[in-house]
Amino acid sequence: MKEIKETTAQYEKTALEAYKQVSALILKMTALSLPNEYAQGFDLTVSNPLAQLFSYLMQENLIEIGLADGDFTINERLFVEHFALQSGTSILELFSNVRKGRAFTWDEFFTLNGSQMTQITDLVKIGLNPIAQAFFGTFALADSHSETKDYYHGFIEGLTTIVNSYLSIDLARTGIENQRALDVISDNILKPLDEAYQNVVEVAKESDMVDRRA
Repeated sequence: MKEIKETTAQYEKTALEAYKQVSALILKMTALSLPNEYAQGFDLTVSNPLAQLFSYLMQENLIEIGLADGDFTINERLFVEHFALQSGTSILELFSNVRKGRAFTWDEFFTLNGSQMTQITDLVKIGLNPIAQAFFGTFALADSHSETKDYYHGFIEGLTTIVNSYLSIDLARTGIENQRALDVISDNILKPLDEAYQNVVEVAKESDMVDRRA
């Protein structure tokens, strides 16, 4: 087990700063790079809807990582709650929409056992899927229209910082925790995002073929 020399507050602060940086990156990318015809109904110049979608994704994934080892600790729980408060969005709101009832508070959610939490996050994940696909697709499309096409690396850097801070929040981390986190983030974010980039490339190729035939 690797011992951590920082404090929980420092790791939480680092993660929240990383979220702010990713949010700013997303806003800059979409405001400057995304053609109006691809905006998908988002008001990208007034607010930052894609950053909100990213927050939903991160909350669900952090909970999934926390539950993976069967020990969702108090520090991990507070980390998720503070992350939600910082972003102004809560995946518990999505669950209330799915079940068409009153939204859970974080205190209520954390009184549940691991199995019950997993059931809720599974439902949220189903409801989150179209939102996630919108995020990945719009991010990849906006990045493909940017001059530098390097927003991906900034996004991955911020994502890595958030996850690493979360894994270190109990001031110790194991190889098993690291692998489980990698599996979750890879399946839920990295692979779908890479597929979205590939789809942008394929669509561009098809569009180019159509233009040549015209």
